[in-house]
Amino acid sequence: MVRAVLITKIDPTYDDLPEERYHFPRTYVRQIEAVVGSLILYYEPRRRSGDLASISGRQAYFATARPTNVVFDPSLHDHFCALVAVAPSALADLKHHLADSYNPLDDVAAESPMDRYAAVKALRFRSDLRRESVPALEVALDSEREIRVALEAAGSAAALGSNKGQDRIADLLWSEAFTEMSMEAILILTELKTDFARDLLREAARSANFSGDERRQAAIWGLGKSGLKSYADLLPFIADPEENVAYHAIAGFDAHTPKPVIDELVAMLVGGDKRVSAAASEVLRVIDSPVALDALIEALQGKAGNTVWALATIGRLSPGKVRERLKGTPVLDRLEPMLLLAPGANWLADEEALTDLTFLLKQKL
Repeated sequence: MVRAVLITKIDPTYDDLPEERYHFPRTYVRQIEAVVGSLILYYEPRRRSGDLASISGRQAYFATARPTNVVFDPSLHDHFCALVAVAPSALADLKHHLADSYNPLDDVAAESPMDRYAAVKALRFRSDLRRESVPALEVALDSEREIRVALEAAGSAAALGSNKGQDRIADLLWSEAFTEMSMEAILILTELKTDFARDLLREAARSANFSGDERRQAAIWGLGKSGLKSYADLLPFIADPEENVAYHAIAGFDAHTPKPVIDELVAMLVGGDKRVSAAASEVLRVIDSPVALDALIEALQGKAGNTVWALATIGRLSPGKVRERLKGTPVLDRLEPMLLLAPGANWLADEEALTDLTFLLKQKL
């Protein structure tokens, strides 16, 4: 029988190596010591790493292990490692389980919080149980005392159209008593992709309560390409005074950004102050679509505003696309020097080379 669930990411914040060790702070020593010699289950959460952008974790149980000992981490104060047994020589025979069926409704009120968590999370994906799921989840919201289970129940209820689920997510989003759950609420909103989710994420992105807080960055990321793809909602933040906020807004765009948003970016590019123009240029470089290129050419030909920014930004786009689009025009002659140094244009302009060179230059040896 599994005695505990240990959370670890693909690119963990701690020094985890699931087949050898599980790294953790002093806070969890008693809990880990209590399961030494017992079977534990590994769980991959929403975030693949400590980076807010990495929200594509599988949210799945992926392996079992058996801690054999707990030792001090000599390299990091107040941290420990649980050493785990090596992997078995053969996989378990699961053939007799293939005919099993699972009804999450049976476990919504189970004794184990792990079983309740798995059940409420599964219900949003069971269209065959939709009619019974919303009432069961709303009852769970009234009775559940484990905050993680309650939030997951709220997420599933909201996904199935429950106002009660939406209200609980909103309560936890603004909760200062459960800041970790507040972040989880933002990640759930990112998954929901509904008008309700968009409204709350926009509010969180603008909130003074989240100033200097990574929750603001997460809300903005949720509005972008990895979440609701509400690109217009990112525009106010691309030159935000909080640079990490601006970075998340800029990185939230992609080639699917629609023309009205691109037109607004070009207007910001040629009509904004230096900080806004620089941010708009970077966003257009990230988008790098034919629509973006056409909009920049139109701005350059219109000669309204600071068109030098339009020319410079075209020089940052994919050289092949630019040369094909502007073949035989005088504009291409003006751009050629910039295109020689554009990303990917030569062997020293690709991302790997730039990363390696930057690392070496910082050594100052």
